[in-house]
Amino acid sequence: MKGPLNQARLYPLFLLLSTFLVYLEWGGAQRAFLVEMEVQLFRDLFQQPEHFAHPLILLPLFGQLLLIFLILKPQAKRLWPMLSIISIGLLLLFVLLGALLKWNPLMLLSVMPFMLISLLWMIKYSLIHSEPTQTKYPDS
Repeated sequence: MKGPLNQARLYPLFLLLSTFLVYLEWGGAQRAFLVEMEVQLFRDLFQQPEHFAHPLILLPLFGQLLLIFLILKPQAKRLWPMLSIISIGLLLLFVLLGALLKWNPLMLLSVMPFMLISLLWMIKYSLIHSEPTQTKYPDS
């Protein structure tokens, strides 16, 4: 049982770490990793709290907090892994769209680890939970 518990913690850990690799470029010479932007947001939290009100900031932060919770408590509800993937994935889909429209290979490659780990986790998760259940009926 120790193996599945460790594996249940590895997927959210790798997903969380993969969000730190996301690279963004915009405007002329402006660029940053997602983690740098998050650190800046938390630094300016008390001076500019309205920055947290945007859904593309709140949803990924919620997803990252949920991933931290899943690392600490791997026996969490079945819906939570999908919620974390979707909430972070929404921002990363916009990054992916921007990378494709501008054809920025660095941005494109920076999103791929999250997408691949999410896909692997969903495939493994669906295989584990798709086992047919047999209902036992009382003998009549």
